[in-house]
Amino acid sequence: MAKSKKTINKKGTTKKNINKKIDEMETSTSYEILKVVTVLLGVLAVLSCFYLITVFVTGNNSKQEEEKVEAEIQYDEILAGSSFNMRNEKYLVVYYDFTDAELAELTSTLNNYSYNGKYRFYKVDMSNGFNKQYVSEKSNKKPKSADELLIKGPTLIKFEDGKVTRYIEGVDSIIDYLN
Repeated sequence: MAKSKKTINKKGTTKKNINKKIDEMETSTSYEILKVVTVLLGVLAVLSCFYLITVFVTGNNSKQEEEKVEAEIQYDEILAGSSFNMRNEKYLVVYYDFTDAELAELTSTLNNYSYNGKYRFYKVDMSNGFNKQYVSEKSNKKPKSADELLIKGPTLIKFEDGKVTRYIEGVDSIIDYLN
């Protein structure tokens, strides 16, 4: 009987062992690739679920058109600091707290005056944070600039050529003047 000869290299490894290790490496590599693909598909599935839940809960879909709102510019409300530099030759500026419900009659009178009035008039919301520096316990009835302006309560000031010509305090006095 003839003995089959095995080729053995210097480390004592046979061809059969080498082929087995190559097969294991190929299997291991394809297994690693399969794991990466599985993880990527899982991440995509989770992200898709979150997207669908978000669309369902909020009712928003990126394909929906946004409602277009026309920009509206109003010129009646100004800041107290710009009272002295309006472009009109003669104009009125009314200073009051827009949020005060007790001033409903004044607001109504002002709206009526804006349509039928003799002079251009502007409103200043004294509850606005930018106007807080002009609110005071004492009023200055003869301010020469915005720096000297002090408003105690509802006030109407008539300006001519950027100078104060009339200063009226109190809701009833303002309503009488405008009517």
